[in-house]
Amino acid sequence: MPKELSSPYHLSPQSAPVLLAPIGGTLGELEARLTQYVERVPMPDVDRETVARALDAVAQARAKIVELGKSQQ
Repeated sequence: MPKELSSPYHLSPQSAPVLLAPIGGTLGELEARLTQYVERVPMPDVDRETVARALDAVAQARAKIVELGKSQQ
């Protein structure tokens, strides 16, 4: 079930860069967490590979969100 929004939708028009910036930030936090897991958490190699693939997916998603935000400026 999706997490409830912490604030209501904006009543005035908003730009994509403004809305996407915090999404990119959150993905950056997840990327950092996954990096720590890959580099420091003891786990079987097969699990490390899976977490590393998740890290790649999050990093690509963050890069795409940042790119989309910049393309609207």
